[in-house]
Amino acid sequence: MWFGVLGAIGGSAQTSLLLSSRRQRALLGMLVCHRGHAVSVDRLVEAIWEDDSEPLRGKAALQSVASRLRTALSAAGGDPRVIISDEAGHRLAADATQIDASVFEALIGEGAACFSGGASDLAADVLERAVSLFRSAPYEEFAHCSWARAEATRLSERYADANGAPRDSASRSRRPPRDRPTTGGDDSCVPRHGCRHRHTRVRPVLGRLQRGRRTVVTFHSAAPIFTASARRDVIAIALARVDEMVK
Repeated sequence: MWFGVLGAIGGSAQTSLLLSSRRQRALLGMLVCHRGHAVSVDRLVEAIWEDDSEPLRGKAALQSVASRLRTALSAAGGDPRVIISDEAGHRLAADATQIDASVFEALIGEGAACFSGGASDLAADVLERAVSLFRSAPYEEFAHCSWARAEATRLSERYADANGAPRDSASRSRRPPRDRPTTGGDDSCVPRHGCRHRHTRVRPVLGRLQRGRRTVVTFHSAAPIFTASARRDVIAIALARVDEMVK
């Protein structure tokens, strides 16, 4: 199965997961946010009915939402037992490789490791795969809710870093671009491609190198570092390396 929170909350198995109820999406989002850990009934009730003016609260109401979510998982060809209920509460027994946010963070780490190892071209490709997982704002319709706000903000900032966008603009919108073509499949949970062109992001850095630097040879030896860079902190590291090269 595949669970997505980097945009509208959803998922897929043999077919797309159809969650017609906002409460089902809230329950799934809360469980993904706390993947592998039990979330108490009280916390889930507070989260799911947070925006309701006249909430229907209680264990029975939560069990009804969880039951409908399991039914939706089964209808999509997934295993409903992935949602475990016990005395501690409810938890999602999914692997990190089944959740888009976890895959995104793993790719960010892999890209950083590639760059540290000198494989700058590979690092850029890995980071491009990472940002392509974003479909819109993390936890989309629930990003303003108290249970999702901090995680949605953190993921948006990591996206801004990986995509080379200024963090202050990401903080204002918390929303990655929407004008990207889908790669096919369920539009609610399939990753979309299209991070900014890496050469556009690093052109000011290359201009700085051209102005007042020693030789064309130095420029050509340093250019691959910049053209493969996809993060602002990576560009800063590359600049430091160029400063050393031209001293």
